[in-house]
Amino acid sequence: MKFTNELRGVKSRLLLFSVLLLIPVMMFAQSITVKGTVLDSAGEAVIGASVVEKGNPSNGTITDFDGKFTLAVSKGKRIVISFVGYETQEVDAVTGKELTITLQDDSQALEEVVVLGYSSRARKDLTGSVGSVSGVKIAAVPVTSAAVALQGKIAGVIDGGSCGIGVESTVVDTTSAVPMILRPGGITREMLEEVLGAVEIDPALEGKGDFKPKAPGMKYRHYAPQAAMYLFEGEAISNMLPIVTATAAQGIKTGVLCSEKIAVHIPETENILVSSWGQDIESLAEKLYSLLRGFDKQNVQMIFAEGVSEDGLGLAVMNRLRKAAGYQIVTVVNGSLCSKSGTLLPEFMLK
Repeated sequence: MKFTNELRGVKSRLLLFSVLLLIPVMMFAQSITVKGTVLDSAGEAVIGASVVEKGNPSNGTITDFDGKFTLAVSKGKRIVISFVGYETQEVDAVTGKELTITLQDDSQALEEVVVLGYSSRARKDLTGSVGSVSGVKIAAVPVTSAAVALQGKIAGVIDGGSCGIGVESTVVDTTSAVPMILRPGGITREMLEEVLGAVEIDPALEGKGDFKPKAPGMKYRHYAPQAAMYLFEGEAISNMLPIVTATAAQGIKTGVLCSEKIAVHIPETENILVSSWGQDIESLAEKLYSLLRGFDKQNVQMIFAEGVSEDGLGLAVMNRLRKAAGYQIVTVVNGSLCSKSGTLLPEFMLK
């Protein structure tokens, strides 16, 4: 009898142990992992979009530089995706396949948001007066700076003086093993390497292949002039002078963006407009945007620009120049001029 009771006790303990083992398995089965990508209406990744489990605001995440997210949610729940300026969306939480969520512009909501530094506030929550100007209207007016574009359109603009660096700030991705520069700027690669060690460059900055820029502001040609622009790099720079004179001789109003060293050899005629940044890269970085806008103001029809070394601040400058030229880069291969992208150069450049 005593043995039978002990056997029953052992069976009871084993049964209890089995039940306890099943509890976490059952609990785990109630949670699923959802993966997806958030895009805008143009098919570009939305960086920093909020992805939250509906009814559980404490369980959420944000999209990465590629618009991707991973979130563990309760089975049968929905997820809510939102971002400033877009309509909020809800989708069913499903596992086994990657979701693609396309956010649509919410023009009404966007008009009511004002960006302040690194934060945003609803217009109704601001105590001061706020003025706004459509970016489309600014883009339609050839100006040398944003301040000029706002003249007569916004009351009470305070001019803080000219910018000391010119090119935008540096954007660095530190989520990978080796930090990567997504947008070169005033903080140079050399400065970063002194602190971080090895630093990589986003392949998209070269304009090669199908690589898409990850940093905000790198997807658009903000510096691009209205005229066609060619950027001369390396040995090709020595060919600029005869090409400039040949272009102007055809009656084409030609702009030249170059250093003082090149500028002194280019004759300024009715069809040639020379804009020199001086002798140092710092001066070019500071003046680049206004020099290109100056060509627009003079109704130049074609622009030839001198490339610079990519050391230090030159990396940021060359990035802006390449984008402004639409990656129409002229180089020398086997003693002949050619386009770095493989496209055909105009005949007058090859004569």
